Amino acid sequence: MLSHHTQPVTGATLPTSTLAHVDAAVCQELTVLQGRAWSPRATISVVEISTDGGATWEETTLTGDNDPSEGVEWEHPWRPGEAGTHVVVLRTSDSAGSVATTEPGIRVTVAPTRRLAG
Repeated sequence: MLSHHTQPVTGATLPTSTLAHVDAAVCQELTVLQGRAWSPRATISVVEISTDGGATWEETTLTGDNDPSEGVEWEHPWRPGEAGTHVVVLRTSDSAGSVATTEPGIRVTVAPTRRLAG
């Protein structure tokens, strides 16, 4: 489910991405991050994601139709290596050559590894 931040900003000229709310990220467990990206003038070329505040980047997978102004959904598998607060930053590029980054980033809390009772 996408967050309430999934609609284009009126008057925006750069590509934009949003991150859906992350319900329960747990250390060492797979979480699929999802969101939506759009551009007012072009199709989305790539959405990159950083889960360490912009130090490293990985390309997401674009899913579904990719129409100018209407955008495209994206997803990315993430297996957090440590518990705590992670800063997720998105970098979006469109087919017109524009690039924009979500700053200062989105804070995601990762819980410690679940212990099996036993």
